[in-house]
Amino acid sequence: FLEPSESHRSYFQACRVYVVSLSNQQSIRRSRRMKRAERMTKDLLKLKLCPNFKQQELRCANCFLKSQWEKERTASTEYLVYRIWHAMAVTLIMILSILEVGKEPKSPSHYFKWPIYLTNWGLLLNVAQASLSTILVYQAHSSKKKDDEEPSSPPRMDGVFNLYWCMHSCSVTVAFGVSAMYWFFIYNPEFYDLDVPNFASHLFNSVFMGIDFIIAGHPFELVHAIYPLLFVSAYVVFNFFYYISGGLSRKGTVTLYEAMDWRNPMTCLKFVGGGYVVVTSVHLFLCVAYVIKRRVARFLKWRQYKLENLQTTGQDNTVV
Repeated sequence: FLEPSESHRSYFQACRVYVVSLSNQQSIRRSRRMKRAERMTKDLLKLKLCPNFKQQELRCANCFLKSQWEKERTASTEYLVYRIWHAMAVTLIMILSILEVGKEPKSPSHYFKWPIYLTNWGLLLNVAQASLSTILVYQAHSSKKKDDEEPSSPPRMDGVFNLYWCMHSCSVTVAFGVSAMYWFFIYNPEFYDLDVPNFASHLFNSVFMGIDFIIAGHPFELVHAIYPLLFVSAYVVFNFFYYISGGLSRKGTVTLYEAMDWRNPMTCLKFVGGGYVVVTSVHLFLCVAYVIKRRVARFLKWRQYKLENLQTTGQDNTVV
């Protein structure tokens, strides 16, 4: 009488199987979360910068032709529109800086001395890399229809893409570094006005390059810190030779920047060394921000794919 029937045995067996499978699923999820946290910690602390991603995606140049946040594998119309907008924005900033919009007209010699300042070197670099990126995306987008008719292999990494990669890394770091150096160490209300050209050159440039850093889909390498350092070194050499050749600033002083007075070499070298530290720190911060940005984008894409899969099939068949 007390012995369970066959139906009860099968029910109890099914319950045991369900409990075991549920515990296994929980342990699998827990191990996956631990592995993801471990990978995130390694990427942030060791700055590995996703070597698998570099091996898989840097075989072709598609990551330079799309946004980090879109699912397209090549240049889309939306990304092309953004690239054109970004190139126009940084070009407008450079024009505002050259013409000094909002200020009283000056002599032609005043405007001819625009290229002697590091900030303006950075503006030129912003325009150059933005223009090159727009051209590359436009070419890829134009060939998209031809590829639909006659499929071809994706674009390979070549010298042009590597040049843009280095220019973009240098441009973003220099933009943030110059803005930080200017507002914390150089700006003096007695000599500099808070006008449109000043904000455009030392604030808006960093804002637009920061937006581009967030949207762009290509990697941001730690080893590329050498390029902004070389860029700053080139300007230091130019500044020194400009001083010994008798060149004057726009205000008629022998120093282009008050802190870079070559009549006091030690003070000048300390300022230059501080600039190197700022540039390196900014680049390191951007590398960490890139790791976070890429993981957030990957999580959002995985979540969107999972929702689409549920809506289509009614089942969660996501493969992790």
